[in-house]
Amino acid sequence: MNFILSKPSDLKHWCDYFTKVSAVAVDTEFCRVNTYWPKLALIQLSDGCETVLVDPLAKGIDLSPIRDLLANPCTVKIFHSCRQDLELLLKVFGELPTNIFDTQLAYTFLHPLEEVSLARMLEEQMGVVLNKSKQNTNWMRRPLSPSQLVYAANDVFHLPETKDLLSNKLKSLGRYNWFMEEQAAQFVLRTFAPTTSYWIRLAKRGNHKSRQLHILKSLCDWREIIAQELNYNRKRVLPDEVILQISEKGDLLEKPDVNIPAAYQAAFATLWEQISATPEDKWPPRLKRKPMTLQEQEHLERLRILLEKVATELHISPKLIATTDDLKSYVRGNQDSPFLKGWRLEVFGQAVKNL
Repeated sequence: MNFILSKPSDLKHWCDYFTKVSAVAVDTEFCRVNTYWPKLALIQLSDGCETVLVDPLAKGIDLSPIRDLLANPCTVKIFHSCRQDLELLLKVFGELPTNIFDTQLAYTFLHPLEEVSLARMLEEQMGVVLNKSKQNTNWMRRPLSPSQLVYAANDVFHLPETKDLLSNKLKSLGRYNWFMEEQAAQFVLRTFAPTTSYWIRLAKRGNHKSRQLHILKSLCDWREIIAQELNYNRKRVLPDEVILQISEKGDLLEKPDVNIPAAYQAAFATLWEQISATPEDKWPPRLKRKPMTLQEQEHLERLRILLEKVATELHISPKLIATTDDLKSYVRGNQDSPFLKGWRLEVFGQAVKNL
């Protein structure tokens, strides 16, 4: 049976119930159109027997029982592809859930797919076919339709049984500890901090000089702060193309005329004064694109062949073990590569050292 909870007393009752079970599946529906932070629209909970849907938009609703449930270390919280859910829950409650189990991540240790949708995983593992026609529906609109409620409930109802199935398979292959190690590394608080390196993504689009990178980084860093304050999509504050145009021009003397929220025009003028006054020795260095030597290229190819062999034998994606950037960095002398630590060292890193 599915419940839509909008009364504080009902929510408290069901959160107390789920606190007493060993594991509860959790999912969220949200809206993220033209905003920096996602807007919470629905929370789904299920232990595989009882399924409830929580309406966070209901008048007078108190979500603290949800916070307490998610913080309870004795109950496993099951998600599928949980990064966006965790980001949202961190914003709402100020802390990450404890004792989580991500079924998508668990699946990657059993299959060469880098990512798997919930629908595909359930059909393959459980023989359950989901109707995903409401995937892009408007979850902020009230009342929610019966088909929306069924869709939302199905996103969590099968996860407890799926979690047990995946856990047993991982344990039988001796990979459960690999999965737990990877999950612990991926879903820690620091990995959810707002980005401070967006400028590098834009910088890689061209061969920028140090002066241009200084302008680019300064504008991106400032935009990130304003986008968070206004809860605007960063590109709504200042589009990437405008930042690139200003930085590529490289003119520090004339303040560019940009279309930004009126309340921040003065702040932008102050920012530009700071950009213009920054001494050259404080500018970012040019991004180095030193070509690989023939010897490095040959070494890289040997690593790629070895990686493909190991991944094929394990029946998992090579990228789960190491990325191309990881391999290139190692070839160029980085001895702190991710594949030289933990479970990756066991399955791949040690063989790399023996090459």
